[in-house]
Amino acid sequence: MKKCSICGIEKPLDDFKIINRNKDKHDNYCRQCRSVRYQVKTKGMTSEQILSYEVTGHKVCKDCHIEKPLKDYPADRSSGDGHKTTCSLCTILRNKKYYQNSSDSKAKYREAHREKTNEYHKLQCRQTKTLVMTHYGNGECKCVLCNEKRLPCLTIDHINGGGTKHRRSINIANGGGLHFYKWLIDNGYPIGYRTLCWNCQFVVEEEKRVIKYLTK
Repeated sequence: MKKCSICGIEKPLDDFKIINRNKDKHDNYCRQCRSVRYQVKTKGMTSEQILSYEVTGHKVCKDCHIEKPLKDYPADRSSGDGHKTTCSLCTILRNKKYYQNSSDSKAKYREAHREKTNEYHKLQCRQTKTLVMTHYGNGECKCVLCNEKRLPCLTIDHINGGGTKHRRSINIANGGGLHFYKWLIDNGYPIGYRTLCWNCQFVVEEEKRVIKYLTK
């Protein structure tokens, strides 16, 4: 329990905003009083007007200016009343606009710095591929069968087959490439893979087809 410095009422700690710099890690004002102070300052409303709808569990959205129940507002522990200042609908519209503007800005930057961006992505791809090929090449970036070391010649082989089916199951198509290498890293380098050059992989696949044909 804690006593609010404004209303003087002793309330549970859950009614106080978390502030780490205070000794008890909680605000000196309860959430309701903090909300009243904020809205009086920003909206020019009197304390009586604010309390009249906050007591009934309502608040006015900062964007659409419509009074709505607190359940229509996303939770926000840093806010005075434990909810965001914008309702759920306005919050969605805000986020959508933000991500759209962010995407447009990134697209403009890529267009203005095309060569620099391409070089950066090529470098990232080479570094990621080298990391994966080294892990599945028994500690060396080379084919485990013929010792081919040229990076463009190396690829990841599914030892037990079914590579295309597996990539489709994890929503990676068109051979995988960088996306598949990142998937291997993110999943802690699962077993069942090895580093082969394209020639060795082709030979291995042909051997599998012959064995499958002879065993029919």
